[in-house]
Amino acid sequence: MDLTWNAPTSSPDPVAGYNVYRMPSGSSSYVQVNASVVTTTGYNDASVQNGQSYTYMVESIDANGVESVPSNTASATIP
Repeated sequence: MDLTWNAPTSSPDPVAGYNVYRMPSGSSSYVQVNASVVTTTGYNDASVQNGQSYTYMVESIDANGVESVPSNTASATIP
């Protein structure tokens, strides 16, 4: 599953990277899917399963490792 997002246009601190979070359908909590900080505005989630639905969100990270508030969410169903 290829994910892309837009970088924040107004941030008090420069963005150093992003963390990507996924919540499977039927779950009530998000799990971070990237093992290391994502430094681009895209990520490939290779661990999805066919026939499943997921909701994603992204948080930007500053140079001190502080995460932003969560982004808007996006949902996808894997055929």
